Amino acid sequence: MDKCVAQLKPSRNVDLEKYHNCVTELRDDLIDCEGPADWFEKRSKTYVCRQFTEIINCNYVRAAMLCGVKPARLLRSFAAEVINKALLVSYGSFVLNSYKIVL
Repeated sequence: MDKCVAQLKPSRNVDLEKYHNCVTELRDDLIDCEGPADWFEKRSKTYVCRQFTEIINCNYVRAAMLCGVKPARLLRSFAAEVINKALLVSYGSFVLNSYKIVL
C-alpha cells in the first residue's frame, strides 16, 4: 500500500511542549533532513513517498539520538502532519505504529 499520511493523537502538542528545549536544540540538525528542493511538488507518488519517508526517518533518528524515543515519535508525527499539508498528491492514511524505522 502506498500510504504517507499520519494519524495523530490529540495530546501530541501538549506532549511536545514537555520536550521543547531538546527539540529546539535539534533545529540545525534537522536542516539536513529537509530533502531536495521542491520534492513535495512532484507528481510521482513513488518519488514523493520515498522523499517523505527519508525525511521522516532522518527527523526520527536525529531526535532519538538527542532527545530519546518518545520525543522522536512525537516529532515524527508532527513532521508528518505538517508535510502532508504541503503535498499535492494524497496517500490516504499512514499509521505510524506500523511505520518501520531502521536505526
